[in-house]
Amino acid sequence: MSKKLSQPNCKSADSLKISIPIGILKVSSCEEGIHSLSFEKFQISFSKEVQTPTEKKFRPDSLPKICWKGICKPNTFSERVLKTLLNQVHFGQTISYKNLASLSGNERSQRAVGTVMRRNPICLLIPCHRVINSNNKIGNYTGGVEIKKWLLDFESEKGEYF
Repeated sequence: MSKKLSQPNCKSADSLKISIPIGILKVSSCEEGIHSLSFEKFQISFSKEVQTPTEKKFRPDSLPKICWKGICKPNTFSERVLKTLLNQVHFGQTISYKNLASLSGNERSQRAVGTVMRRNPICLLIPCHRVINSNNKIGNYTGGVEIKKWLLDFESEKGEYF
């Protein structure tokens, strides 16, 4: 999607394309976890009737492993923002850039949060689409506003983790 927050120090990284109900994702990873996810093709006309398992609830601790050194430098504001978003803003919820900045330890850094969101290389695992403007407007999204709107609509209709 956009440039990474840091360059991975991994021995080998592989890429593959995955067809999902809303389009095609390109996934890059190494032995330690995922480095990037990006939409190669998005089907905006796709119905929200996505089949989801009901017996298992997906939570951050059950997501695919993330190669954090391929995402951002350790112990940085970027890492705090991404981990805060991943762990505290759940499926169907939204948060403002300002509130995410505050939760991440610097309430006056909402513009920096915007930069971190724009550079987030794993957009669906670390759900930057859930970050909106303080006035409740949708804001921007690296993958496109149409994708962000679809994802927010989909999550709000499901109402809980799926």
